[in-house]
Amino acid sequence: MSQPITHIQFIQTSRNRIKALVKKFEGYLKPVNQTAIIQFLKAFESEHSPTGLKLLENVDYYSNDKTSKLILPLIRAIKKKTNNTLDNVYFCPTDESSGSSTDTIIRKLRNELRLEDKTYDFMFIKNFSSLVDFSVNIEDKIYSIQGQISAIENLPDIASEMDGRKITIEQLNLEIGDLEIERIQSEEKNIIFVDDFIGSGASFVDFWEDIGPMYNEKHHYYLASLVAHKQGIEHIKANTPLDIIVATKPIPYTKKIFHDKNKIFKKEEKKIIKKYCDDMGFSKKHRYGFNNTQSLVVFYERSSNNILPILYSRKNGWPAPFPRNRFPPDEEDLGL
Repeated sequence: MSQPITHIQFIQTSRNRIKALVKKFEGYLKPVNQTAIIQFLKAFESEHSPTGLKLLENVDYYSNDKTSKLILPLIRAIKKKTNNTLDNVYFCPTDESSGSSTDTIIRKLRNELRLEDKTYDFMFIKNFSSLVDFSVNIEDKIYSIQGQISAIENLPDIASEMDGRKITIEQLNLEIGDLEIERIQSEEKNIIFVDDFIGSGASFVDFWEDIGPMYNEKHHYYLASLVAHKQGIEHIKANTPLDIIVATKPIPYTKKIFHDKNKIFKKEEKKIIKKYCDDMGFSKKHRYGFNNTQSLVVFYERSSNNILPILYSRKNGWPAPFPRNRFPPDEEDLGL
């Protein structure tokens, strides 16, 4: 009977495959070098290391370059849903923080559309509080201003205040005029929330619970994403009024690692991968990627918790190659 292959033997015979992975994963927030990959493979029992390597080779990695190449298809999809000239189209992040992945995608969109000049700032919503302007009907704004004018006109006559009141009323009437023009020009707006990835869809549904009160049924709301799982799209559609725009074909349920119709991994390989995920000790909700997404999609800026925890979590000292922060361990990398 032949002896099982050792870690050292497997790594020596897999040098070229490991080097190819290092090149593939260039640009990730924490370098995925040969040492990181070897540590990951050694964390498996020696006879399971081939399955660990195969898992890495099937990670769908989106480098900066690959991400940038999806911007144009996303723009085409947005124009198809709205209009070619992007009239009355407004872009909004799903994360207000500067430097976030959604902020990066919006910058890439703006650059590709040649809308970097400050005169186009109005098309790009930076703060969620600005959505209030879209939630109020123009008629409501006009009615409110008319109420202010009526209140001023009904004040007791005081000679020293009459000139000031007249000026105020004139200014308010000008505001009404501007709003009337806006009403004539467009009653409907297209508000597009932008993200890089839709996994389980749970994060956006939670986000919408906070943003939802600003919803105005006269407008059209979309979530535009570079990559999306069908599971997430369905969850968002079932729990929000948004339509979904995706640059690429949605990832079907059959692409889940443990799905019976996923033929990339053999039955025994699925069993091995599942064992190591189970050993991480996560709750059922996180055991195979958040809400059982079983994703293999990793973006260069940061992995999501929709991928298998053995790929992102450093819990119990596990050497995951795609920690979710640059300087682990912390709560997110530990999956807490």
